[in-house]
Amino acid sequence: MNQERLMNVLLGPIISEKAAMAADSSARYAFRVAPNATKREIGRAVETLFEVKVDRVQVRGEALRRHLRL
Repeated sequence: MNQERLMNVLLGPIISEKAAMAADSSARYAFRVAPNATKREIGRAVETLFEVKVDRVQVRGEALRRHLRL
């Protein structure tokens, strides 16, 4: 995958009380992502930007909301 594409996949974090509780309790983080991004692209983008290992990516059905577990 192209580095430029990976840099444009994550649009920003989702900041809410629910997302904060998930991050504290189970290392689950929520990001707004490009609507045409795949799970593989989301995982690779997070691994590249934050230098972590992504175990699994979960996608929510809401527009522009995708969640992942590190």
